[in-house]
Amino acid sequence: MKNYKTADDIFREKEDNEREFQRKRVVKDINKSLDDVFGSRKKQTKGAGLLKFLFILLLILFLINFILGNIWLLKLFIKDLF
Repeated sequence: MKNYKTADDIFREKEDNEREFQRKRVVKDINKSLDDVFGSRKKQTKGAGLLKFLFILLLILFLINFILGNIWLLKLFIKDLF
């Protein structure tokens, strides 16, 4: 037995398709507006993330080295003073 579509089914499908089309249009308009306000929102590439990670790591190492070096120099000068 074949399933026949009634007029209500056709009308409901038409409304669903139109609603989905309107939803996509609204999302597209919102994304375009956000791009206009905040500039181009590009996805960050993996290379840029890796460079940022390496930069932060080197900065942390530099700060640790700077602090420990100052402590060592302070101990050295205190010994020389006394």
